[in-house]
Amino acid sequence: MKLCPFFGKCGGCLFQDLSSSDYLIMKKNVVIEALRHRGLTPPVDDVIALPSGTRRRATFAMKNGIFGFNAIKSHIIVPITSCLVLTPSLEKLIQPLREVVKALHASGDIAVTDTPWGIDVVWKDKEHNLPLTKLEALTTFCQNNAIARFHYQDEPIYQLHALPFPPDVFLQPSQIGEETLIKLVLKGLEGCHRVLDLFCGQGTFTRPLHQAGFIVKGYDSTSESIKALRRQNIDAEERDLFRNPLTTEEIQKSDAVVLDPPRAGAEAQCRILAEMKLKHLVMVSCNPQTFARDAALLVNGGWQLHQVIPVDQFIYSKHIEVVGFFDK
Repeated sequence: MKLCPFFGKCGGCLFQDLSSSDYLIMKKNVVIEALRHRGLTPPVDDVIALPSGTRRRATFAMKNGIFGFNAIKSHIIVPITSCLVLTPSLEKLIQPLREVVKALHASGDIAVTDTPWGIDVVWKDKEHNLPLTKLEALTTFCQNNAIARFHYQDEPIYQLHALPFPPDVFLQPSQIGEETLIKLVLKGLEGCHRVLDLFCGQGTFTRPLHQAGFIVKGYDSTSESIKALRRQNIDAEERDLFRNPLTTEEIQKSDAVVLDPPRAGAEAQCRILAEMKLKHLVMVSCNPQTFARDAALLVNGGWQLHQVIPVDQFIYSKHIEVVGFFDK
């Protein structure tokens, strides 16, 4: 494979120089070692590999008109002109962004998300608020580059389409990755009817579960995401599951639970789930270490972790997504 010209400087990709087989073995071993550290030796599948050119969201850095990604373990910006992992639409946006950042001599960061309606942009300027005349340059940029929505300093300055989620919302890194995870979650819930989706976010699993005929309720601390789910007539409740996890009484009427916590994991909730007797539990995690910690709590409570599937959501990085199937 041809290496990115910025590999070794840009901090985004660390393993482009490995062969495909060595790369996937390395990522699988990250999961195996995290589980082994917690005394767990379940079957771990080979990594489900995802293609380059599919990452649909990214955060660019900018300082004094320089635009790019941060260098490895540094805040020094590496100017880039291309990126192998981004979707074609986001890669095409790099040059126009470079030009407008340089023209405005801007500093801060720019979060971009490739959506079916166009590109969603959230621009955070760390130095100052732009005068009206310079804001007009951003509007022109939007009109020329298929921008669906543009927020500057948390304020909307351009909107071509009404997007069904808040700005800079958490989405799975790629559409194909999201579809892969949904298929795995549905597989892990076979034979179930009533499902709780904990840390549901904007409904990555809640919506397809609802569409598949499950009686599902989502819980998350992000109010905008919960409101968006309710507008789709999906049962959802705002709740901080770190400080206020569901109780055994709230869980016991369900057949199964889906857990998709942030990197910190779901320790408090898993301590309660360890006591429960449900048909199935599916845990999705972007952090093998906290996945292993929480899995050990469940296993010590009588759950069996019978299959672990790594998914390479974060191509060429040190991160790996993990899906675990638990039965009791």
